[in-house]
Amino acid sequence: LLADEYIELYQKPKNKTWKQAEDNLRLHILPAIGHYPIHQVERSDIHRILDRLVAEEKGTTANRVLAHTRKFFNWLVERDYLEIAPTDRIKQPAREMKKDRVLSDDELRRIVSALPKMRQAYADFIRMLLFTAQRREEVASMRHAAIDDTVWRLEGKETKNKKATLVPLARQARAIVAQNNNPEAIYVFSTNADHATHVQSYSKIKKQLDELSGVIGWSFHDIRRTVATRLAAQGLSIELVRLILNHTDNSVTAIYNRHSYMNERREALQTWCDWLEDLARFIPSFCI
Repeated sequence: LLADEYIELYQKPKNKTWKQAEDNLRLHILPAIGHYPIHQVERSDIHRILDRLVAEEKGTTANRVLAHTRKFFNWLVERDYLEIAPTDRIKQPAREMKKDRVLSDDELRRIVSALPKMRQAYADFIRMLLFTAQRREEVASMRHAAIDDTVWRLEGKETKNKKATLVPLARQARAIVAQNNNPEAIYVFSTNADHATHVQSYSKIKKQLDELSGVIGWSFHDIRRTVATRLAAQGLSIELVRLILNHTDNSVTAIYNRHSYMNERREALQTWCDWLEDLARFIPSFCI
């Protein structure tokens, strides 16, 4: 299939999140039009798929499906399989709300209360999201080789903004690494018997967590915003919050100030993790 070529030749070499592209094509596009000769796919076929998702109140999914489908057909045009992509001039089907969700104390408590009921790799992955405030894909693909005692080293090729960073690991985060320290494992969070792959089923994990916690309408990315908001509320400077999140800062000050503030970042994350542990003090097995 051309879709297989696209995933192997374009998505896998260029995108760490290639599995999302593959899932969108296989779940939503190929069942509907995968049997069509590629030249017979029309704009109306794409609209029918998107309209169905919107009708099912899956507007965000419809937007992602369109984005991935557009990249696929543009790749076909570039490879001269097609002259015109059927996704041309199709507008985003659903309006997305501004992402400004910050989890409340009660929501955090309900989320961490649900973790002991989940598969350990999934629960530990979510705990590490909370303890480090790093991006979902970065945490999921955390490698044992990248951890040096109390520091997690992320190379530029591993981060969204291609900027290398050092993440200080609080006591709680280090305990999770130690618990998952299988000598055969490449990744800290793996559900595979040979430990060669990391957790990837984000939507499945999130759906289970929503059902167990009763907290809905949030995303894993909201954890970063929640941690940043709470750190700022505790008086941490914007510069330190930015360093913890590994956000790019192109200001003149940032260009000349190369200090890493590792001790300050470590103290801030440890204070946050201690607060979170106290919030969950009556929850069995939240922290190790």
